[in-house]
Amino acid sequence: GRITSCKSAKDRTAMAVTAEQAMVLNHQHGVPAGAAEDLAVRMRREGVRLHNARKNTGRRLYAFSRIQRNLLPERYAPPEGTFACGRT
Repeated sequence: GRITSCKSAKDRTAMAVTAEQAMVLNHQHGVPAGAAEDLAVRMRREGVRLHNARKNTGRRLYAFSRIQRNLLPERYAPPEGTFACGRT
């Protein structure tokens, strides 16, 4: 098993969970890797993880600065337009 969490279970956790979901779609359900990555981006843009962020901070944005986003491995980076420096 695996546990992934950050302080408020919304930012880094959201990136890790959606990356993991994409990997499961690829490895266990035969979704091509590129399509699975596209689905991870879509989950990050439109999925329930942004609702978690809104409940925690009042904003539908992940709390990453531009520098933090640029330092993340691409697999764990939030899509453009879904993050801003802010409360966590």
